Amino acid sequence: MRLTSVFMLLFSLCVAFNAFATTNYAQRLTRLSVNEGLSQSVVNNIVQDKLGYVWVGTEQGLNRFDGYQISVINHDIDFSDKPIYLLRALNNGQIFVSTGYSGSYLIDPKTLVSKKIYSGKITPESTLFSPISVVIERGNLLYVGIERQVFTIDLRTLESNFLVALPDTVSLVRSLAFVGNDLLIGSDVGLYKLDTRQHLLNPIQFITAEKADKLNQNVKFLTYDPTLGLLVGTVRGLYVLPFDGVEFKPEHTYTLVADLNIWDYQKTEFGEFIATELGLYEIQRKSKTASKVLSFDGSRYNVTNTSVYDIMVDKNNVMWMASREQGVFYWPLQAKRFINVKSPSHPLASNTIWSIKEIDNQLWMGSDNGLIAVEHDQAVETFFQNNDPKEIFGLNAVVTIASGQYQNLKVLLLETPFGIQVFTPATGDIRNLTEIQTQLKSDDYIRGMYEAEQYIYFASNKNYYQCSKTELQCNPIDGLSEQLSTNSFYKFLAPLPTHPNDLLISTNSKLMRYNTQSHTTFLVYDFGKEDSSKFAVVDSWAADSNGTLWLATSTEGLVAISLETLEQLSEFNEKTGLLTNTIYELQLDSTNALWASTQKGLYRFDLSDRSIKLFSHHNGLPVDEFNSGASAKLKNGNLAFGSTQGMIVFDPSALAAKSTQTQIEITELALMSKNKPFAISDSIQLKHDDVGLLIRFSDFDFLDQHNDYYSAKMTGPTNADYHDVKLGKLFFSQLKPGNYQLTLFLKERGSNRELASKSLKISVAHAPYASPLAITAYVVIALALFALWLRQSNKKQQIIKNALTEMTRSQKQTGLALQATNSGIWEVNLATRTIIQQRLIQELGYKDLDDVCNAEIHKDLIHPDDYPAVEQQWFALLNKKEQDAVFEATYRMKANDGQWCWYHDVGRISEFQDGIPIKVSGIYSNITEQKATNMMASILGDAFGQINDWLLILDANLLPIAANSTFCHAFDIVQGQIKDLSIPQFRRR
Repeated sequence: MRLTSVFMLLFSLCVAFNAFATTNYAQRLTRLSVNEGLSQSVVNNIVQDKLGYVWVGTEQGLNRFDGYQISVINHDIDFSDKPIYLLRALNNGQIFVSTGYSGSYLIDPKTLVSKKIYSGKITPESTLFSPISVVIERGNLLYVGIERQVFTIDLRTLESNFLVALPDTVSLVRSLAFVGNDLLIGSDVGLYKLDTRQHLLNPIQFITAEKADKLNQNVKFLTYDPTLGLLVGTVRGLYVLPFDGVEFKPEHTYTLVADLNIWDYQKTEFGEFIATELGLYEIQRKSKTASKVLSFDGSRYNVTNTSVYDIMVDKNNVMWMASREQGVFYWPLQAKRFINVKSPSHPLASNTIWSIKEIDNQLWMGSDNGLIAVEHDQAVETFFQNNDPKEIFGLNAVVTIASGQYQNLKVLLLETPFGIQVFTPATGDIRNLTEIQTQLKSDDYIRGMYEAEQYIYFASNKNYYQCSKTELQCNPIDGLSEQLSTNSFYKFLAPLPTHPNDLLISTNSKLMRYNTQSHTTFLVYDFGKEDSSKFAVVDSWAADSNGTLWLATSTEGLVAISLETLEQLSEFNEKTGLLTNTIYELQLDSTNALWASTQKGLYRFDLSDRSIKLFSHHNGLPVDEFNSGASAKLKNGNLAFGSTQGMIVFDPSALAAKSTQTQIEITELALMSKNKPFAISDSIQLKHDDVGLLIRFSDFDFLDQHNDYYSAKMTGPTNADYHDVKLGKLFFSQLKPGNYQLTLFLKERGSNRELASKSLKISVAHAPYASPLAITAYVVIALALFALWLRQSNKKQQIIKNALTEMTRSQKQTGLALQATNSGIWEVNLATRTIIQQRLIQELGYKDLDDVCNAEIHKDLIHPDDYPAVEQQWFALLNKKEQDAVFEATYRMKANDGQWCWYHDVGRISEFQDGIPIKVSGIYSNITEQKATNMMASILGDAFGQINDWLLILDANLLPIAANSTFCHAFDIVQGQIKDLSIPQFRRR
């Protein structure tokens, strides 16, 4: 909380009533009951295993707690409905469990596998169950009490042996303890000693007969203390039975704690504690008394039964307490490190502390209602207190305390909402400073007071002042008001070590330094543009040995700047993990740590390794909300901070960070697709269709979970990073097949320093049809099919290639044949009325035409005398509509040079569509030369027909073309058959 000018003006409207009260530790209890998941609320025993789990045995079920959730043990044996009478954590890491009707077991905390070591019946013939009531461990043996007998159980073989039976007057063995070779046995009717070497059993009368009764002879607890001897806890009182190293001295037994019913005992670095029917008590050995620490009925939970049946202190110094009504309560023993000093009891007393000052071995606190003197961590007297409940509350608030001297008497100057009051402790006299310094007016608003070695500095709404500490002579500070307006002034701070003679002034949005000699101001730190909606000020500072100046700011958190260059080095605020951006007071301790007060608790910054720890109500601090301006480093090294609930004093060295080994453990591995969870291990195997993987983990630090956070990194087929994992759990809906590694990190909030890590290997199987083996088979099959296809393809390619070669050869032969006979190919498309042929270009010389031309062009080139015959043959072919119908025609076509060429065409219908011819293909032959030869032969034949000699005309190939009649008559040849003859035929004739 901070007092600003606006707050000060409104302060008079606030009314508060705070009464003196001692520290109520019960208000800081945390509960684990049925509401939080416990199987049942009547708790008999609590233990912590080596992993860190806290095991809770109830009247109905065995539970364990990992810091985030409670789970009921029902792995291979269902303990959810069994009454748990006794729990012990053994040296080998196993948990010993004694049940009411099912015998006793050893449980492995990692696998949760149980081994039954006792049936629950002393003999097989017994009709009643006899649970183990007490157990201690010595070497490889367990010494257990059953009814009035003591047995041993060998942890190696799990064999049990009878050891001793107490007299018939005994009903129950309640406690066991070894002192040397003597086994001390506490029963419901007295104390016994068994010499294990000679096997001699003797009673010990530790209380004289006249003082002994049923209650103080009912021995419930035994433990040996090297300093005192044997501690004997009974239903009425805790006794000390001295031991001289050889034998016990019953005649010197004395009462350490009277009357209380002793259920359990724990000795810690924070003190000795006993569990009683009235709550938790702490033993004072010197005075042989015990003082109450807390009681369940003083907690915020509605508890009426105050009995504490069992206590356990875990590895982080957390006290766990078993109740008979609402489960388990736990409380940080660290709370004992903090002293909460509150105002003396008065109806109008205030515990809101605004200022702390140590003067001449006297500690003073300034509260909302007066000045409080403190001696030996106790508030002894209040001054300047308003005792009228009808007066406006807050007028007597003491914001700042300074020391001075007036009229040869030591005085205290008290900054209040209505000016500076001068208080003389020797006489109790109080007067306003305006009565001493008339230049100060009663309506001046005085604020920001700071005490230096020779002067006291403060400001009013009009000017800045310095007052001598000897006679309280006050004068304006020359030149300062002209350079810094008092409207933005917040307060004076201690000078920087680099400029001890300059004033350091905190204003809204700036931290300024003022040199009184040169009347010059210098900027130390600037918040940036002034924002009327934010009160951005520096409340305090601290300089470390490395030359770093630490600034406690109201809006930017903790800011580190160079003391030499004033360059900003770093900052710690909500962005870096702090719970607030508002820092009030800074104090350096002797361990090189910087303490900072906030509205969220106290932060400890270790300047050596930059680690950060928050102290709050979670880990023992009585209050979380602190006030601006209220802190002091006391002469004994203790630190004091003012809060809304008194002054908190502590030894910072006792709270220094300890080098404890922090570790993360996986606490649960479960699948939505699998009813039974996995056994905890460093690797798990998942099926391809497994869904809903839940991973829980914990560091088992039940107090500092708010100081640390988890992050995680997943590598594998899918990579992912997870920051600030909540509640110690991760959930994956489904993972792709493959191998993963999940790494969990525990990091310190604020510094992000890694504290611990844990890795888990996750292997997700492939679906049978998608496994590497299946994919390999697919590849092999695909390659085989490809090879077969390639072979067939090559074979087909070869066939095609051979066919193509044959076709090419045939085409060449056909081409040669056509070329040799002056022939070519033509095709008519009846649908498009086009003709494909080469004779128009190659033979007739129409170079401007294409191989594909319109049928009309072809028609126009036919000799008019020949066209009718050609047309007749063409339509005759089309009308037949038969595949074997033949078109044959001899006709003339006009060449480009005007000559007429003779052609003989033969063709057939080559393609039908719906029974209608659409294509006709054929061959044309250029017979122009043949026609000319025949004509010439006919002419010559007619000319030589009149010659009587034989006349035979041969062509260039010596084939007959024509002969005269005389030749034909001589050889008996018909004139028309001359061309069909050959020379050999003539020879035969």
